[in-house]
Amino acid sequence: MMRDADARAILRAVWPGRSLAAYQAIQAIGRFEGNYGSAFGGANNWGASQRGALPDGSCPVGTTATPDFDRHGVEYTACIFRFGSPEAGARALVRSLTAPKRPGVEAALTTGDPLRIARAMYRSGFMARKPEAYAVAIARNAATIARALREPLRIRRSSSSSSGIPLFVFLAAALEVLFIVAIARGGRA
Repeated sequence: MMRDADARAILRAVWPGRSLAAYQAIQAIGRFEGNYGSAFGGANNWGASQRGALPDGSCPVGTTATPDFDRHGVEYTACIFRFGSPEAGARALVRSLTAPKRPGVEAALTTGDPLRIARAMYRSGFMARKPEAYAVAIARNAATIARALREPLRIRRSSSSSSGIPLFVFLAAALEVLFIVAIARGGRA
């Protein structure tokens, strides 16, 4: 996997002038979704951007077949886009999250609140995972990035975003994230 510092340099180049919270948030998403492009056979796909399979079930040229799950937990074959460079993959992630078809996501990225970010992403259709589980992944990856870059952590759950959500929900979400990571690694934890 690419170093966190190299990933940040790429993000600054393709999405200049953003707040530290926004960089940590989108970088955490790119780290989680596509290991900065090293997942999916090195597809340079930071955001697990995909399209549907062809009518015969195969994936078109320029994509890689990989299993994924819909909102109901049903497995399907996703055709993950392959990008020509890490920069192109990072740019595609930024474009996807800040597109007009995803209202509220760009604003949520600046809040530094992983649950608000995950909820906005879920409402926009970016992901099928439960927002609570995804928020755990954002927070965990952002903390790792901040430590690696020796910078203050700007991604934290606010008390208003987690009110009414019991602790066991966050613990269950963390277990779901670990399960998803284990599946992505071919069953190895």
